[in-house]
Amino acid sequence: KDAEVTFGNLSDIKYNDVVFCKRSYINTNDYPLQSFIFGPSFDDMVMPSNKFLQNISNFNRANSLFIFNCEWQKKAWININHLINMQVFHFPLEVQKYKAIQNIKDKDRIFIYHRNRDKQELLYLFRFLARRNYKHIYIDYEKDVKGKEDFDALSIFQSSRYGIVLSEHSNDQFLTQALSCNVPLFVWDVEYANRHETNKNLKVHASSVPHWDNRCGKKVYNNENFQKDFNNFIMDLTQFKPREYIMENFTNIKCSEKFKKLIMTMEENMMDMISNV
Repeated sequence: KDAEVTFGNLSDIKYNDVVFCKRSYINTNDYPLQSFIFGPSFDDMVMPSNKFLQNISNFNRANSLFIFNCEWQKKAWININHLINMQVFHFPLEVQKYKAIQNIKDKDRIFIYHRNRDKQELLYLFRFLARRNYKHIYIDYEKDVKGKEDFDALSIFQSSRYGIVLSEHSNDQFLTQALSCNVPLFVWDVEYANRHETNKNLKVHASSVPHWDNRCGKKVYNNENFQKDFNNFIMDLTQFKPREYIMENFTNIKCSEKFKKLIMTMEENMMDMISNV
């Protein structure tokens, strides 16, 4: 039987079995007979903030479950012990299935996506492309994407042969939408998150792209063999199938199936709680 879905506030919690809190903090100790799913859209979900850590005692492991948009982020939260005793799952968001121009020869440009990386790295990339006279469009996350609902990323993706990524650690969906348009990515990736509010020296393994496998393109972590790695990427360009990867993992149906499994997990946990009361 399909579950009934309602939208409400704190006063409605007691009338529901499972509560989905996409952006809110709730003291789950006050609701021992309800189950809660938190995430994946907290503003501080990339890494835990001081605000979250101050509220962590409000989460009861028995009835609280946390979901994260990407695998590296889930592992990071567990490894730094903030959720070591909590139920934590990787639950990706649905990706819009934009129309993809399949014939790569019909695409006439490339794009560069830059987000909070060292200026010297960006300068190296610009010089590298200038020597090859590549036509490209430059996308700066802070200036062009952040908070800009009218930014037309779709037209850029659909007309791009491939994208070059120079980004800090990220769990956003921007680059995943490019993969949905069947655009391979050459990623100058990071190995660690470059900042952490509660411990500036903490090394947390991370990535510039939230979702990835070998069909999506190529990753590098420095510029030591940049030209060779880039040439290999170009040689294999027609072999990459990023849209195939997206369709296998992030469609509405795939994400719905995963969410149902989460609900079932919470229902099983709730039955265990009731039997132990």
